[in-house]
Amino acid sequence: MSTTSTEVRKRESGASSVSPWTWIVIAGALVVVVGSFLPWVKAITSTGSVTLNGVSTDGKFTLIFGAVGLICGVLAVYSDRIEWLFGTGMVLLVSAVFSGLDLATLPHPATAYTSLNWDVGIWLCFVGSLIGFLASIAAVEIYLRRKSS
Repeated sequence: MSTTSTEVRKRESGASSVSPWTWIVIAGALVVVVGSFLPWVKAITSTGSVTLNGVSTDGKFTLIFGAVGLICGVLAVYSDRIEWLFGTGMVLLVSAVFSGLDLATLPHPATAYTSLNWDVGIWLCFVGSLIGFLASIAAVEIYLRRKSS
């Protein structure tokens, strides 16, 4: 059986061993990082509105989780170790729980506020974390199947 030079280059670069799910994990972590900088909560009062960005609230933590997940995801692409994929999944799981708890505990508007609503940033952090975590499970499963065959 002969191999072409393209197949040899793919094998040497490791491009053929990277699962598409790994790229989804990286995209999920990137969404968490971006969502951490976007508006998280908007409070509307009788005199105007106040918007808080993620990094001025609990978004500092999701930023850290997302950045660590992004680094681990990139390392998973360039190495042949399952630990990076597993680590990315765990970090994104913590980020999903953290942002999910924030979403679940929206305080009731005080008398000074007419309305208090979550904004796009926290939703991106939650959804990006959840999708990245679920994709890491699929990526680890594919990795284990490839290694066992």
